[in-house]
Formats: sequence, structure tokens, C-alpha cells
Amino acid sequence: METSSQNYKFLGWVYENELLKEGSTIKAPNKDITLTAKWEKKPVVYKVNYDWGTFAPSDQTCPTNGNSYETEAAVPMDTTFNSNSTSNANNGEQKGLWTFSGWTKDPTIQTNYGDDVITKTITYKGTWTFEAKPVTNYKVAYKWADDSPKDVDLPAKDDTIYDSPEAVLAAVNKVDTTNFKSTEPKQGIAGTWTFKDWTEYPNHETSTNGHVTTITITYIGSWNFTPSETKTITDVLNSLVQKEFESQYGYSTEGTFTATAKVMSYRPEINSYTDGVNVSSDNNTNTPGTDNTKTFTGTVTLKTGDTKQPFTFSAGEGVDNVLEPYTHYAVYISEDKGNLSKVTYDTTKYILDFATGANSEVLPKSIHIWTGEDIAEGEEGKEPTPVEGTTITFQNIYTYKRSHSSGDSGNGGGKKEEKPTVEIKDDDALGLNNTDHFAYIVGYGNGEVRPQNSITRAEVAAIFFRLLEDDVRDANYTRQNKFTDVSNDAWYCSAVSTLSAMGIISGYPDATFRPNASITRAEFAAIATRFDVNGDKTPASFNDIADHWAKDEIAVAANNGWVNGYEDGSFRPQNKITRAETMSLVNRVLNRNPETAEDLLSDMITFTDNADTNAWYYLVVQEATNSHYNTSKENSAYEKWTGLRKTLD
Repeated sequence: METSSQNYKFLGWVYENELLKEGSTIKAPNKDITLTAKWEKKPVVYKVNYDWGTFAPSDQTCPTNGNSYETEAAVPMDTTFNSNSTSNANNGEQKGLWTFSGWTKDPTIQTNYGDDVITKTITYKGTWTFEAKPVTNYKVAYKWADDSPKDVDLPAKDDTIYDSPEAVLAAVNKVDTTNFKSTEPKQGIAGTWTFKDWTEYPNHETSTNGHVTTITITYIGSWNFTPSETKTITDVLNSLVQKEFESQYGYSTEGTFTATAKVMSYRPEINSYTDGVNVSSDNNTNTPGTDNTKTFTGTVTLKTGDTKQPFTFSAGEGVDNVLEPYTHYAVYISEDKGNLSKVTYDTTKYILDFATGANSEVLPKSIHIWTGEDIAEGEEGKEPTPVEGTTITFQNIYTYKRSHSSGDSGNGGGKKEEKPTVEIKDDDALGLNNTDHFAYIVGYGNGEVRPQNSITRAEVAAIFFRLLEDDVRDANYTRQNKFTDVSNDAWYCSAVSTLSAMGIISGYPDATFRPNASITRAEFAAIATRFDVNGDKTPASFNDIADHWAKDEIAVAANNGWVNGYEDGSFRPQNKITRAETMSLVNRVLNRNPETAEDLLSDMITFTDNADTNAWYYLVVQEATNSHYNTSKENSAYEKWTGLRKTLD
């Protein structure tokens, strides 16, 4: 007979109201006997189990409870973990924050039927959530500039993950460039390429994968090309003929100039030509003839005050441009008279003689230059005049000057008086208005000025354009420029065009200006110091500008007290300059310097994000954004505002 049950415990057999013990015997009564089974219902106890699986912070332990309870309702839910429970433990490699979401009762109750007791286990399942901390990684990529040799490999691909742009720059500076050399011809001209430097490309590639953002910073490698030797007639002309354009009264303009070169050649029949050629010989057999004249045209475009620029010569259609070996050349060069207003043209006529050797190379000692009438076209008996040196420079002068009417009643009120040439006082920033304290920065229309944001190249151009002295701005004003990305209807066209014409700002080799690109500390220092052409270039003490392209400009700005470095002795030239830093530098250039908030006015323009009077840039921003009258404080380099004034457009 079955004597087992899940819910009951078998106690034994009862005979005549007596529970028989194990091993008991019954005396046969010579009749049927009846044994009755005695059962007892097993007691039920409740236990609890807590489980939050494996997706949980490693530094937290799931709670346990070994107690037994008489009813299901008595089983407690854990209270040691609640919605305020958090952990900063990593989730694998990820950093972030764990938050406990709560306990959920499992509807399935686990039952264990023991010999004496039935145990029911209730499970509470805990849940954690993990929010990964955003991570920004940086990578580096390399490209060659357009004007680079094609046979030099870029640095090996760098898959390193960097934690900052500064770390990327440090890696770039460690790239071994000692073997970056090439002898690949450039446009058919033999020569040597040497590596110049790396420049950060302003547009960065950004990708996001979950909480990780990866920014790839591309550095462009630039090269210098040095021709090994001149092999064409145009190469000779381009290297020896140049233009200088000066302004008589300080006004600026730009012009395109043209020169014509008539080239004649003769190949003497001598045994050892390279031993020397007497190019000044009076022997007509050694004089190039006029029957093989070749005409070349050279052009150059430059602004007044620019450094000398070479003409770029080209051969006419069908004209042979190749230098022949062992050949004597005579070149008659003159500048074409153009139609530029207020420009005097150079009427000097030059004669250039030179000879070539066995490999068509120009023999340096054979180069001679004279001025005078062309031998082929000149007057009889007129001797040319020798010129020292081996270059020809055509000089032009811009003679424009402005006149203004005088309102002086002492001379009748109608007398015309010539206004003096625009002069920039030695103690002033060149051409900038540091007398009238007009606002040169405006806010965003929502009450913000965003001092910690970066500033664009177009915005910087607009700042300096607004700050030009009126006569300087008028004399140089233009809306014409050579940039492919500065259209005539752009809000910054006047600023960019005028400052570009003045030589204050420049663009990139691809003919772009990139008006919306952020500007670096080095670029801004370079622009500011172009207003101080005679600035002190004594090297600055910053430890990271020795090989930087703008080291001289940074030195001038530092020596003028316009820029400061960091506590570690660095200048960080490639860092993006903020709007606040921009205002600080401009204020120092213009000597605009309130000392305390009490030096300002209560009814001035204010901004929600420049409300902290203890912020280092508070006074800087207020000075730059409010047009005001001021007076100098007694025995002080500081100013005190006396009234607000209308802001000029």
C-alpha cells in the first residue's frame, strides 16, 4: 500500500485505537482485522530569495534572507536597495553610473516537498540600469597639401586613441620627417622637395558610436620646392625679373602689370664654351641676331607695400621655350604702360645677357644687365649703362592722395585744402581707432554674448573693419576679393575684402578664405600684429612656438603686452581663441581698460551669460559691447565711463 504523499506525512497504522510502532506484532484473533492509516498534514513555511542576475555593478552584493515565514503575505521585500541606490563601478570597459530600478515579485513560486515540511520560496528579481559616461576620443590623420611630391608616403596610419587635441598635436610633433625628401620634378622642372610643416585642417571628421564620440583631426603636410637648375627661358625670366609697387602717400591699391621680353640667341662656334663667354664682346660674330627673336610676356599682380614679386612669363604660341646648351642669349625687357589711374609706370629698358653650359644650365658668371635703348631698335652710338646685381626690378608708384573741403570760416569757408596723407601715430595701433570707444562686438539677440564660444574668421574680420579709423577705412574700402567662398552679398564681404586688400588678412592656398572656420590664437595674434609693422620681434619666452610659422607675430603681440601664455610656459598657438580672449586682446591693443565694475555705467547693455562680476572676462566683455564716452582715471592707466553713446553700424 502507498504510504507517501506530497502534502501529508504518514505517521503509522492504527489498530484498535492504538498507533502501532515500527516492529509491533498483532496476535491473530481468528477473524479479519482492520488497520487504519494515520496521516498528518505537512506544515508549510515560506522563504525568500533575491536575485538581480549578472547585469549589476560588480561592487554590490545581492541581499540574502535565511528566515522562514508562516504566510506568503509575511514574506518581506528587500529594503536595503531602492531607487536611490547607485554605483560608479565600470560596466566592462565603460565608465558610467548604475542605478537600482527596484524589485519585481516573480509570479512563479518554487515549492519543495520535504519529508516533514513543505517549503515555498518566493523570488524577488532586482533590476539595475547603466548609463554610460559620454567619452570623446581623438584620432589623427595625415594628408599632403595639393602642392606636394607624389612619391613620398604619408606617415604610417596611427590607430592610437588620444584623449585631447593637445595629445594629438604632441603625436604629430613626434613624427620623424628627416626622410621626407623628394627629387620628383615639378611641372617638368627638376628640383628638390623639402618638408615644411604640419598644419591642422580646420574641419574635423566626427563619428559617434553609442556613448563614444571620435573626432579625427587631419594635419596637412606642406612642402617647399627648390629648382635644381633652370632649364627654360621662362624659368630664367621668372627668377630674374620682378616688380616693386610703392605708395607715395600711404594709400593702398592693387594692380596687374605686364612686361615684354624679346629673346635672341646665338651659338658660338668655340671649342670650350664653358671656359667662359665674353658676353660684352664688341665682336658682332658673338652678338645674337635679330632674325630669331622670340617674344615672351610676363604678368604680376600685387598691392602697394607688398614685398617684391616676380613676374610670371609665358611663351607665345609656337615659341620654343627650351634653353639650348652652349648658347648665348640676349634679352630686351621693358614694362608695358598700363591704364591704372594714379600709377606711374617704369619706362626703363633693360638688356639681359647670359649663357648656358653643356646641360643647358645658366652659367652664373655669364649674367650681365644693362639699361638703355634696345640694341636692335636703339639709336646709333648710344651706349648701355651696366647695372649691378643679377635681377631686374621694375618700380611703380601709386600717387593717389585725397583732398577735402575746409569749413574754416577764417578763410571764407569755401577754400579747398588738401588733407594730409593718412598718418598713423607711432604710439597707436596702425590704422585702428583707439580714441572713440565704440562697441565692436554685439550679442545674439537672446540676451547672450557667449564669451566662452569660439569666434570665426569672418567675425574677426568684421571686428577689425569696424575699428579702422574712418580715413583709413575710406582709403582702402573695397568689396572686391579673390576668395572663392566670399560672395559679394555676404554680410562680411566689405570687411574681408578691405582687410585683404590692406594685407591684414589672407586666405588659403586653395583660394578660399573659410569665413566660418574658427580662428586660432596664433592666427589672431598674426592679424593683430599686422597693425604694428615695426613691432618688437624679440623672441618670446613661450616654450611651444620656436618652430611655429607665427612665432614672430606672437613675439610682437607678447612684447606689446597684448597676449599672455599659460602657467606651464606655453602659448598653445593652435588652440581655438574664444570670444572673451578675442575681446581681451583687442582691448589691450586699443588701451581700453576699465579697472573695476564701478568704472562702468548702470544703464549699459548687459548679458545673461556675463553677469558674474568676478569672472576674469566680465569687464573685458562690457568694454567691447558698449559704446561709451570715457575719461582717464587720475594717475592710472585705467579708464572710467562718463556716458553711453550711439553704436555705429
